[in-house]
Amino acid sequence: MKTSQNTVLIIGGTAGIGLEIVKQLTALNNHVIVTGRNKERLDSALSGLSNVTSIQFDVSKAEEVDQLVERIGKDFPNLNMVINNAGRAIVYNLADNNQDAFANAEDEMLTNYLSIIRINQKLLPILKALPESAIVNVSSVVA
Repeated sequence: MKTSQNTVLIIGGTAGIGLEIVKQLTALNNHVIVTGRNKERLDSALSGLSNVTSIQFDVSKAEEVDQLVERIGKDFPNLNMVINNAGRAIVYNLADNNQDAFANAEDEMLTNYLSIIRINQKLLPILKALPESAIVNVSSVVA
């Protein structure tokens, strides 16, 4: 896998590991498309970086996935790397009746697992059209 001159999509790149991956990949002459749920946080995280495109996006929303995949196919047909880094972890006490533990777990599973399957499947035709491509999944204990 080559590490420069790629078009890379990073799902969840506004902080932590995702933002550091953005910085490292842009320094290696890659064009990086970065997504995040919060527009202000996305703009703030990417300010001062070159060769990046920011897209406000929530991987857990099916209609937004379809819109993103359509845009990638149209505007970035040379996409050859996807880094799935979006994650959700909700801290709560299972014994607290004011919290809906099932809803919290459902939200975490949707963001950390099910949504990644959906977006990867929809992006595969774009990735498979190129001679070299890769999908990287960043995970955590929550996932």
